[in-house]
Amino acid sequence: MEVKTLVKSDTQISISNNLNGLSGFDHSVKVTRVISRMCGVWPGFEEKKSFTERFFFIVPGMVTFFSITLPQLRRVMIHRKDLSTVLELMTTGIVMELISILKLLAIRYNQSGLRWLLRRMVDDWKIYDKGQYYKIMWVYARHTNTIVTICIALTTGNIAAQIIRQYAIYIIERHYSSANETVIKPTILKSDFYFNEQIEGIYELVVAAQILGGFSVAFSFTAFDGFFVCSIMHVSGQIHKLQMQIEDLVQCYERREGAFSEVLGPIVHRHRDLRGYAAVIEENFNKIFLVQMLVTSVFLCLQGFEFAMVVAEGGTEMVPHLIFIVCFVASNLVSIFTYCFVAEQLRTQSNQLFRSIFQIRWYDLTPKDSRLLIIIMVQTKKPIEITVGKFVPFSLDYFCSVLKTSAGYLSVLLSMKDRL
Repeated sequence: MEVKTLVKSDTQISISNNLNGLSGFDHSVKVTRVISRMCGVWPGFEEKKSFTERFFFIVPGMVTFFSITLPQLRRVMIHRKDLSTVLELMTTGIVMELISILKLLAIRYNQSGLRWLLRRMVDDWKIYDKGQYYKIMWVYARHTNTIVTICIALTTGNIAAQIIRQYAIYIIERHYSSANETVIKPTILKSDFYFNEQIEGIYELVVAAQILGGFSVAFSFTAFDGFFVCSIMHVSGQIHKLQMQIEDLVQCYERREGAFSEVLGPIVHRHRDLRGYAAVIEENFNKIFLVQMLVTSVFLCLQGFEFAMVVAEGGTEMVPHLIFIVCFVASNLVSIFTYCFVAEQLRTQSNQLFRSIFQIRWYDLTPKDSRLLIIIMVQTKKPIEITVGKFVPFSLDYFCSVLKTSAGYLSVLLSMKDRL
């Protein structure tokens, strides 16, 4: 199925911004919608937008780049011979900031695809009554909200941890400094500006800009992940609903007049639609995740190496520094685990759907009708998967593989530590 054709063929769907009666949909996208609007990348349901809505995303991107990324790049160039400084800036700052900007641009570039996904989600919430299928959708909506809330809490927590770290080090240095010694006031992120940021008035503006840039990084990062989680969990819920329909297939056939094909047909068509929905998700997210996973696999080991270097060096800054590294690594691991967990959920539901076909009372059907089950068997034999750049599917096995790879790189670096 051609994904772009699929999206274009559905542009005639008109969805009102009035979501009355769609409390489940509103609950599932609530956090993602708030942070996306703050970044200026919420696709909404209308293609026509004002000038401000179309280009507001440039503001957080520019603030992040000029207040944080560019000064940190300058610091890397100045201290390029200091391995510890370079590692710290690259692993906990520059690379993640660039990835967040890339995610921000990806959301803006894929507005039509994301809008199509949202429209289909709204359609699915509209067609159900308050029965058992509606309850299943609500379960997945609550799980979605919980996962995205945890993600935004961890990313913003990293910014808070960085602020606490910098000022904890500043307080410690002031405590141990002599009366005549001047202690440089810290910026939120270690940076070297092209001007003297210590001047009163300028310093406060720089700190405010870096705080704003830091939260822009957190929101951009989580907005992209939020769209991914919302979409995948919604498809998982729909497949779960389809599984229940298949389990009741024979009973539904027995309760109504008409051919068995009339009962089976809607299920086959619905599963095909869900595969198309998953294909759109894959098209919109897999390339960015490829870049992120390649970088993260390397930088997890570098963060572990930095942890070992900080412990070896000791000093008054060790404890705040170690706490920040632990928080940062934990946040990255949770992000990767989230991608793998929700994709594993989708894969699991797809496999359960396939198994449920074999468990129905096919022997109560006529030979002609039972042969029709081969259609849905063939269609569901291959589970729905979301891949990393179409190379490897997200799964819990892949998460373990990333950890093993990073641990292997780390062991090599530690064995060569004295040579670096």
